[in-house]
Amino acid sequence: MSQTKKKVGVVFIIARCQKKPDFFFTIRHVEQPNGLYCPDYSAKYIYNEKRAKELTQDSISNHPLGANLPSYQGCPHCKRKSYFLCSCGAFTCAEGNETTFTCTACGVYFPSLGTINSISGNSIKN
Repeated sequence: MSQTKKKVGVVFIIARCQKKPDFFFTIRHVEQPNGLYCPDYSAKYIYNEKRAKELTQDSISNHPLGANLPSYQGCPHCKRKSYFLCSCGAFTCAEGNETTFTCTACGVYFPSLGTINSISGNSIKN
């Protein structure tokens, strides 16, 4: 009897560096055996801001978010390992202990509202 392996889910999001707003990077989240999607890798995003704005939120499903895996090195520019989601839909890197944030996409300054419990992946319009 052959045993089929379950496909592991992967979700990518695109974020901006808080210290250098024109620096975009991807964060890969890999599904774990418990069903949580944990950040495990990041890399510089090679497209410009215009191309990044063409991203659309993938509305297929929300994925429960877990803790960073040891392999996750954070923002490739400033090495911050946390990130926040603004109401405008943009992700920005952050320090884990920050209590207020300024969105690098829209400039809104706001207090931390807690943790991100789930994410939807980004897909590029062709």
